[in-house]
This record gives sequence, structure tokens and C-alpha cells, in this order.
Amino acid sequence: MAVSKADLELAALKEFRCLPPVAGSGRKETRADRIKRGRVLSVTAKYHKVMAENPGLSREDAQRLTVGGLRILLSIFFPWVALAVTVTLWLWDYEHSSENNASVERE
Repeated sequence: MAVSKADLELAALKEFRCLPPVAGSGRKETRADRIKRGRVLSVTAKYHKVMAENPGLSREDAQRLTVGGLRILLSIFFPWVALAVTVTLWLWDYEHSSENNASVERE
């Protein structure tokens, strides 16, 4: 059973601390917070699309198709690429650990 896009987005936002501030919390959202949240959501959407089109991809193939072939080189120069790589790997781990947990619970 695949994890829904909404579940992936919420889990990723929680994991990478990108949830918008709660109304009345007194915390102001910064421009950097909005940019990070947008990037995490963008990578999550692309990851979900890639996995929907190619179920059963390995961790490395999912990363390559989601982020791109030059991800290692680009991550040295562009921090947002490093974030995209990290998010993609985390999403794959999260999705596959959820599937394993669901199959154990059914048995």
C-alpha cells in the first residue's frame, strides 16, 4: 500500500521542520522558512510523481530520477540541491518503512 501524497507532504514538513507557524503562537514566519517549505513540497511532489510512474524503484534510482544525475556535484555548490537529495532519500525510507510496518500489522 503506497503512502498518499498528502501523508508524504505532512511527514516531510514535520521531519524537516517546515510546518507553518500556528496562529497565535507568536512565532513569525521568515522568508527562509517559506522558501525551505516550498522546496520540500516541490521535491515531495516530484518524488510522488516519479514513484507513481515507476513503482518499485530502488533508493538510488528514485533519487536520480527525482533530483537529477549531477546531484552530488551540484550539492557541493548549491545547498538547495543537498536539501533535495536529503528529502528524497528520507521520503524513500519513510515510504518503505511504512509499507513494511503495514504488512507486519496485517499478519
